[in-house]
Amino acid sequence: MRKAEVTYGNKNYYLDQEKDVEILVETVFEEIEKSTSINELNQILKKFDSKFIMSEKKYPKIEFSISKDELEKLSDFSLSDDDSIELKNDKVQGNTLAKLLYALAWKNGDLVKLKHIINGIKNETDIDDDKNDGLVFYQFGKYLTKAKGEPIVDQHVLRAFAISQRMKKTERIDYSTSQWQKMQLINKTNKFLITDYKEWLNTEISDSLKKETDSVYYIDKILFALGKTIKNK
Repeated sequence: MRKAEVTYGNKNYYLDQEKDVEILVETVFEEIEKSTSINELNQILKKFDSKFIMSEKKYPKIEFSISKDELEKLSDFSLSDDDSIELKNDKVQGNTLAKLLYALAWKNGDLVKLKHIINGIKNETDIDDDKNDGLVFYQFGKYLTKAKGEPIVDQHVLRAFAISQRMKKTERIDYSTSQWQKMQLINKTNKFLITDYKEWLNTEISDSLKKETDSVYYIDKILFALGKTIKNK
């Protein structure tokens, strides 16, 4: 297998050939849109090389949800002046898990990121056209509410989605396929992809699939694998 060659199912594709990448993306999106059950989505996922599939050991499925009301009742933390999280020591005595997770976020320098997740939960129904930073974490907060049609999203998912829309000649997709293959950051110039992706989930997915619990989660997993497969540095 040459360096730019990847496999989907029993067929090989070449990342340095835009046509091959577009055929692969179109194939996967057509399969998703034809799917009527989570079982069918899982069959699509199995066609990818395992190294491109999100590890369930590293990222187990989140079964719980977090509501805006829960946050308003929570008094274990507060936002500091710089929007980082301060855990109130007198509130978490005996809650070893809360302290361990806080310590992990602190060590990774991720306390500020929690602000975006919290705001996503609080603003679950907002479009937020003015928000330009922390977009992936903000959307993750919306996903945690488990509101209908709210996906997780990341650079891999949106990379695959952008190329699928480019092939439909969407006006806002003005970069070449090879340029989208190199996309790594979600920022104010491409944040429209999040809104467009959610619209696609609402309009192009079969009604029977939308009725299945967590169908959006499984679509996210497929597009994560697809976006990671076609990523070209």
